[in-house]
Amino acid sequence: MDILKILKLENISEESKDLIEKEFKVIKFSIGQPISFDDNINKDILFIVDGEARLLDKKDNNNITIAKLGNGSIIGLASLLSRSPCEKISASKETIAIKISDTVIIELYKKEIIFRNYCNKTLFPAEVLRVAKN
Repeated sequence: MDILKILKLENISEESKDLIEKEFKVIKFSIGQPISFDDNINKDILFIVDGEARLLDKKDNNNITIAKLGNGSIIGLASLLSRSPCEKISASKETIAIKISDTVIIELYKKEIIFRNYCNKTLFPAEVLRVAKN
């Protein structure tokens, strides 16, 4: 598995590439399994490589789908960058994700301008939801 290609991080430094390749893990989620909660910030950032998840919100005490997340979607990064949990996400199909710890992601953000620029320019679906609710 070419993890760097999947994550679109081929152009980072060799040091950062080595760190990611040593640290990543592949995890699976079953249909309906919670992936992220909106009341805490995950210690791991997830990159969906197969399957589908849903960003959820509450309406009349029922969960409603705000957005579908598929291959290439990142879970946990919006909460980490904003230092405020905002991602209630569940798998809507069997989902496979690459897990990278928040400490590695923070290192990438500090050291890799390409990754930092991506983070700073991207508006994640959970951030849109947070703004719409306020």
